[in-house]
Amino acid sequence: MIDAGDRYGKTPLFYAAMNGHEAVVNILLDAGANIETRDKRYGWSPLLYAIRNANDNVLWQLLDRGAAIDVTPLWWAIDHGKPALAMKLATRGANVNVVNDKCVAPLIQALRIGPETLAIALIAFEAKIETPLMLASGRRHISVVHALLQKGADVNFVNSVGQTALFVAIKGGDMDIVRLLLEHGADVNTTDRHGKTLFSIAAENGYAEVTDLLHRYSHHSAKPSKQDKTARMPIRTKSTMEMRLR
Repeated sequence: MIDAGDRYGKTPLFYAAMNGHEAVVNILLDAGANIETRDKRYGWSPLLYAIRNANDNVLWQLLDRGAAIDVTPLWWAIDHGKPALAMKLATRGANVNVVNDKCVAPLIQALRIGPETLAIALIAFEAKIETPLMLASGRRHISVVHALLQKGADVNFVNSVGQTALFVAIKGGDMDIVRLLLEHGADVNTTDRHGKTLFSIAAENGYAEVTDLLHRYSHHSAKPSKQDKTARMPIRTKSTMEMRLR
């Protein structure tokens, strides 16, 4: 039987795909081999083995013959940092927003493990971009931040604690990303749910240059909370005041 498997559940199609035997793959499929069969150990399909073994020609063969692109192939490409493969799968209809069993989206995972080109590839295929903007800002991926903004990410998107990407960028201390977000209209007068402003975050971390930059982009004076009254002062002045209060 053409779909008879060995003790691992692998049929002849598996081994043809694994070893890049294009002609054999075609013969087996023409003879009716099950393209979606799975092995016993991992539950993988011939497509995934072709992907793992970097047999690109067989990969395209299987896709052309109707192999399903489920969650696993795209996630394998992401987890192994293969942007070119991720793009190939996306062009064939892989859902770039499907989450894994931990409810993590592909773009979030790409930002966590890199390279930046992988994240940029997913952005090009309409991956959801609001939360990733915050993650990219915090992890100092300026190329990704730029790509997200070019795709229309909301620079003032607020997370569950009331913070925007600019909050995260300031905490990360990346002046270039802070400037980039400001150039794209980031609100400098926003306050998070703890009553903290961007000015106070910059002051707490000793980023006088960031504070100056925020002032330059401020179009109208904010009304600082009590805890922020010293945050807008120069760092040296603030420290002196704190010493006097001790």
